[in-house]
Formats: sequence, structure tokens, C-alpha cells
Amino acid sequence: MLVGTIAVVAVSVFAFLIFPPTRLQNELIPEDDRGFFLVVVRGPEGASLPYTDGYVRQVEQIVGHTPGVRGYFTIVGGFAGGVNSAFIGVIMEDWGKRASVKQTIGGLFPQLMGISGVLAFPYAPGAIGFAQPIQYVVQNPDFAKLTDMMGPFVGRVSQVKGLANVQTDLFVNKPELRVTFDRDRAEDLGVSVRDVASALQTFLGGRRVSTFTRNDKLYYVMAQLDPKDRATPSDMRGIYLRGKNGELVQLDAMANVQEGVGARQINHFNRIPSFTLSASLTPGLAQGEALDSIDAVARQVLPPGTTTALAGESREYKESGNAIYAARHHGCARDAQAGGPAHAHLYRAAPELLRRDDEPVQSDRNDSADRTGQ
Repeated sequence: MLVGTIAVVAVSVFAFLIFPPTRLQNELIPEDDRGFFLVVVRGPEGASLPYTDGYVRQVEQIVGHTPGVRGYFTIVGGFAGGVNSAFIGVIMEDWGKRASVKQTIGGLFPQLMGISGVLAFPYAPGAIGFAQPIQYVVQNPDFAKLTDMMGPFVGRVSQVKGLANVQTDLFVNKPELRVTFDRDRAEDLGVSVRDVASALQTFLGGRRVSTFTRNDKLYYVMAQLDPKDRATPSDMRGIYLRGKNGELVQLDAMANVQEGVGARQINHFNRIPSFTLSASLTPGLAQGEALDSIDAVARQVLPPGTTTALAGESREYKESGNAIYAARHHGCARDAQAGGPAHAHLYRAAPELLRRDDEPVQSDRNDSADRTGQ
């Protein structure tokens, strides 16, 4: 028995050296139909909550009339992003009563992309969390260079066949108003800069000035201009403040209001300004192949001084080993001795371990996922 085992091992090693292992498409965890997918809705920067909610209701109508959908839940703003963002979690019927999630997403995609006014697209979340399977981080200490390179980089990555819903988390087109104070003029008129800032906060942003109770419920009293009186930047010039001797002073007399755009927020990765590119995969493109393609684009497009990293499921994939090999043999010593059939097993080569794919995998990870629709 020992001699036979040694012979089989020797032949296996010889075959491995003579016939190189076959390289397969690789990914962290194969795509799985879990009866659930997400729809992301994103409005233009600066859009209000009512604007986003109006378009989200259009998306809900499409989702609710999709065959095979049991129900959905919606979150607008909050941890979905700013008030211009939302996502819808869609729960499917049992497998025997519906088409696959992939087919359902394929049918929804053109309908949602046809909604003007927002960007809406469906995708099946990755194996870890709810993010898209591709999470590629680009870093540069110079924020101006980071924003300049983002457009060309995203454009080139979008041309990679098999990638869909390519986007980043860095937005530098959020409308903003810049108020420049003439301090000397304000002092002459008897108005402090603090009073001007407080007035702008109250009239435009709103301020809670009191509370009251009715039917055992607590209500806030908010001081704020009516929406129609704060709809345009020119409305700020109609704000008046008390100056010397109680006289009313127009804001326009001591402050200049200019329109512009800026970053919604500046993200950091390892304390360096960064943006994260996210993308979904279409059938035929594996996660490893997609990351290799993005790496190739990064080498061609990104300027010196720029570094890259992976996040989310992409980082988990890279850390678990980036090669899968198929090793086929005609029976092992036990099968040969017992006269059993020959087997072909798939092995994953990883830095930490080498295991058969038909062995159970144990994980201590927990996937976590306000309007509800039935």
C-alpha cells in the first residue's frame, strides 16, 4: 500500500511539472441567486429630499409591477448617502415562482435607465455586505490632481467590456453659495458678522426655537423662510438685519453672494485624499479579470505620485489568493485500491491553505442589510 501511494504521488508531481495547471476565471465567491437585489437611485448634486423622493416613487412603481417581486423597502437619504441618494431593497418570490435574479435585473435595467432626472440602476450585492463587487481606491496627496485624473480614469474603466454601473464616491459638482462679507462696511452699519451668519442659518437652514406638546406628542417649533422665499440665490438679498439705532439693513449692502460648485465631501483612505471606483460585473467577466483590467488602465492613465488600493469584496478576494488551478488525476490510492471511480477535484491555491472546493467553508461573517412595499 505504501509503495502504491508513493508511486501515485510521484506520478502526480511529474504530471504537474510536465502539464502546467489550467488557469480558470477567478473570483472571491461565485455569483449566487439569493432572492434579493438592490436598486440605487442618485439625483443631481444639490437636489432636495422632495425631488429625490418623487423620482424614487417612480422607481417603486416599476419595481412593484415586476414579475417575481414579493416586496421591497426604500431608504432615502440617511446612510444611503445625501438627500439626493436612495436605495431600494427588492425581495423576490421563491425560486420556483420566478425568473432568476440575473434575468430580473436584466429586464429592469433598461426601464430604470429610461427615467430622466436621476440615475437608477439595479445590481445584485456581492458576497460581503451590500457594496458592488468591484471597489478600487485611487489616492493622491494633491486633491486638485485627484479630481483632474478622476474623469479620464473613470472614462477608460467604463470602456472595459463586462463592467457596468461604473461610478465613484467623489463628487465635486455640488452647488454652493459663497458669501463674502465687507467687514468694514458691516461695522459702519452696526451689524456684526455673527448676526449675519445667524440670520442666514435661521432663514435658510432653519432653527429650532421652541417645543410644544399636544396629545402627549412633542413637536418642534422651527423658524425658517417659506420655501418659495428661499428658492433662488437672489432671495438672499431680500434678508434684512437690525443695525444701528434699530434700523433695518439689507444683507446685500454688506455682503456679496456668488454661486459656485465644490466637493460634497473629501474622502480619505489611510489618511490620504482618495476616491473609490465601484462597478458591477456582467456575465462572462470574473472579478479577478476585471481587477486586472482596471490595474492596466491605472498604469496607463494615473500620473506619478498616485497610489491604488482595494476595498470591500475586492480586497477580500485579493487577500484570499488570486489564482485558481484545476488539477485532475485518475483516482487516488484509496480509489485505486478499492476499485472506485476516478475523480477530478478543483483546488484553490491560497497563501494560507490548500483545500478542495467540495469541502465545507466556515465563515464568521454576518451580512447585514423606510418605506415598505408589498
